[in-house]
Amino acid sequence: MFESLEQVREISAKWLQSYNEERPHDALAGLPPAIYRAQLERGSSPLTVSR
Repeated sequence: MFESLEQVREISAKWLQSYNEERPHDALAGLPPAIYRAQLERGSSPLTVSR
């Protein structure tokens, strides 16, 4: 299935990056974390904190 342990590490790292940064998250109003973070830094997040 894999040619080497290094290949497994490379594929895993790419998947982890995509999973954590690029795919939409329900908890972030359907936004990927990278986009949510950019909006949050600009002060234009679609999510608000209730007080």
